[in-house]
Amino acid sequence: MNMTRLKKLAHNTWIREGILLLGLYWLYSGIRWFVARSGPYEAFENAFRVIQLETQLGIFHEPAIQKWLIENAMGVVRLANNFYTVGYFPILLVTGALLYRFDRDRFHVFKLTFLLGLGFALVCFSVFPLAPPRMVPEAGFIDTQEIFGDGFYNRKTTVSFYNPYAAMPSLHFGWSLLIAIMAWGSRRRVLQIMGALYPCCMALTIVITGHHYILDIVGGGIVVGLAYTLVKAFPRLTKEWTAYSGRVNSNVSYRQESTRHQPFRRTDPKPSPSPGQLEHIKQHKRYTTLIAWLNSRRPPL
Repeated sequence: MNMTRLKKLAHNTWIREGILLLGLYWLYSGIRWFVARSGPYEAFENAFRVIQLETQLGIFHEPAIQKWLIENAMGVVRLANNFYTVGYFPILLVTGALLYRFDRDRFHVFKLTFLLGLGFALVCFSVFPLAPPRMVPEAGFIDTQEIFGDGFYNRKTTVSFYNPYAAMPSLHFGWSLLIAIMAWGSRRRVLQIMGALYPCCMALTIVITGHHYILDIVGGGIVVGLAYTLVKAFPRLTKEWTAYSGRVNSNVSYRQESTRHQPFRRTDPKPSPSPGQLEHIKQHKRYTTLIAWLNSRRPPL
């Protein structure tokens, strides 16, 4: 690939925004993976603390939900196994692309909330490592993806690339809530309804598959809700980012259009008119001025 092709790709705003978000997400994943190397002991201790707290609050129902669905609605369990993977990151990418294409202001709110939420979640993972329910079978949990699916999250190659002790907060639910907020701002009733149902389906999915506790869902909602509130509370930051992106995109578009419609650029300066040409121009201006004055004085026919 030559340098001209690389420059065109660098000026493409879609590619630039995608590389920025994916790069920051991979950086976040790397830091989260590094945090997990400190040891799993604290993560399992925190898991039993969460179970004890949920029991005291009367909301420790995850094992009962799993057991009932496995016995009475096995199709829902298999659907949840697939939806946990397919219905998460692809929908997040599609939402960002649609917002970037049709509503740049809301896209920048979406992007800033996403990045700020990653930062908050990273702090939570560092301070409070937590083993997911599927790793605590002694409490009655079942890893449905391992038993009834392909066990994608238990493969050695998969575990080596992500932090298995980052259950609190649940970003699966947090990002689904962010997508619901973006969909609610749409004028289409269908998108609003689908946006409202999406986090509900995701919350049920992460409980069925044993990836998160109910308190993890609450934590994911708090993290994304706090990030979104801060972004909306400081609109100047969003406006400045939008204005900056608009200037960059307009400059890139102008350079692309000028290059497309002017393949042969003039290198020599335009020659100045000669004295004879200047005198001819002055006489023509005096003549047209005189004709215009005579027409204004002409009596009506």
